[in-house]
Order: sequence, then structure tokens, then C-alpha cells
Amino acid sequence: ENVELFKTACGCPWRREDVLEQLQTVGADRCDILFIHSDLMFGRPNRSLGRTGYLQELYQIFLDLKIPTLVFPGFSFSFANHEIYDVRKSRTSMGILAEYFRTQLDVRRSLDPLLSLLVKGERTDLASGDPTAHCFGPDSGFDRLHRAGNVKFLFFGAEFAEYFTYIHYIEKVLDVPYRFDMRFSGTIIDENGQAFQHT
Repeated sequence: ENVELFKTACGCPWRREDVLEQLQTVGADRCDILFIHSDLMFGRPNRSLGRTGYLQELYQIFLDLKIPTLVFPGFSFSFANHEIYDVRKSRTSMGILAEYFRTQLDVRRSLDPLLSLLVKGERTDLASGDPTAHCFGPDSGFDRLHRAGNVKFLFFGAEFAEYFTYIHYIEKVLDVPYRFDMRFSGTIIDENGQAFQHT
């Protein structure tokens, strides 16, 4: 069923097929890995769907693109907030759609206590392994993403300049003079419930 999802500020209705078609028009489906930054403040949601129904519809659209691997930012900033990072329970502060994605079946989350990645599909290795010593360093989630090839970034209602965290990986690789490293330490609880210390 082609459900109405939301109305824009001018009152124009957008249905599921409209959104899917626009994503295909911009080539969001022509990649092996789609990294999605989202901000759902672009319209008035259809109230009859309810919050969960609305998120389910949007999530299904991304599944309908049939991309081998979907990635959302699962950033929790746990250590920076002096919190334990629990890979299974720590909520992401990257928006309601990313948080919904986090709770879905077969989504794997990396152990980075600041900038974790949420991954579903063929390349769950992007979220595997021990946490690295630097969020953007060798073998970090962003480094693996860089080396993966055929990756696209989608800004779904999100502003490019505010959300493109990947640029910090490039800055790290280029060792730009205007950024500095800061150490954070704390406790990580992995997917098996095992706690360990990390810096």
C-alpha cells in the first residue's frame, strides 16, 4: 500500500513510493554501502501511522532499495559524557530513525564508545573487532568504511555541513593542524555482556 508518510511545509503529501522514487533518482540505491545521516524535521508525519508506524515505513523504504549494506551512525559519545558504553543498550543521540534502526534484527554495532556504527547487511565486518585507540585511526569504523569501496552518504533531511562526520576521518588522515586529539577512558560492555576498560 502506498501510504502517505508526511506533508511538507506547503502541505504537499509525500507517499512511500514518492520517497523511494526520489531516493532512486539521486542514486541512493546504486552503491554497495549506504551511510545514512537523518533528521526527520522535514515535514508533518501522518499521525494515523503513529510514531512506530512512521519509523517502520521509513525503515522499509531503505530496505526496499535493496542495498547490500546499510549503515547509520550509532554515536553515543558515552565516554565523553562519563557514561558506560553498552553496545546493546546505550542509545544513539543521532536521531529517532538511527535509534529505531539500532533496535532492529540483525543490526550490528561497533564497540567505539564515542562514534559507533550501526550496520545491517553483507558488511557487518564494518562494526566488528576491538575498539581502536582513535575514532578515526587505522582499522576504525571510518577507516574500514573508507577502504570498503562503493560507499555513498545520504543526508535524509539532515544538513550536510552539520552531519558529515566522515570529514573528520579525512582530517585525521591528512593530519590537519587545526584539530587535536583528546583522551577518554571508561568501561565498555560488549554484546556478550562482558565489561572491559578502554582508552
